[in-house]
Amino acid sequence: MLISSSKMFALVHERIKGLVSLQFVNIYIGRFHGITEAALERLSQGLKELNQLRKIIINCHHWKIGDNGIKSIGNALKRLGSLEEMSTDFQECERISDFGVKKFSQGLKECKGLKRLKLSLSGGEEITNKGLDSLSEAISRMIYLESVEIIFRINGENPDFRLRNLSLSLGKFEDLKNLRLCFSG
Repeated sequence: MLISSSKMFALVHERIKGLVSLQFVNIYIGRFHGITEAALERLSQGLKELNQLRKIIINCHHWKIGDNGIKSIGNALKRLGSLEEMSTDFQECERISDFGVKKFSQGLKECKGLKRLKLSLSGGEEITNKGLDSLSEAISRMIYLESVEIIFRINGENPDFRLRNLSLSLGKFEDLKNLRLCFSG
């Protein structure tokens, strides 16, 4: 039986809601053709219910995911204040712009207890220094960070000034043990 991605994520959403004591979620969204942002939004609705979640991994490698998809993940993060570890990889998500990164960052800044953060954003033609500014502001609120890995593609701009802002944010973390920053244009 063939099932559409929207129906699949609706099923996952319904099942996740009942798993309130879940502490780890690993989601991989590959290149299968039926994925839509609406399906990702449904999945994010289920994630909002997991208020005991400590670790989340989201790998989303699909060109159809854009601002609404990453925004829905950000909205879910607003309710996941107990997260200690997060890895998000939005490679090949060519429709993500500064708007989506800003909305994602608004949720990310509510995850103040994060100890380990890995974030990869690349493939979007509309991600600029403004997106990096949003992330820098969100990261600056995470005082317990021990490990940070950021892979960020900035198109058409020189990231030097914004990298200084991010570096100043990272410099205040007393517990930081691992740092990896990769920026390309």
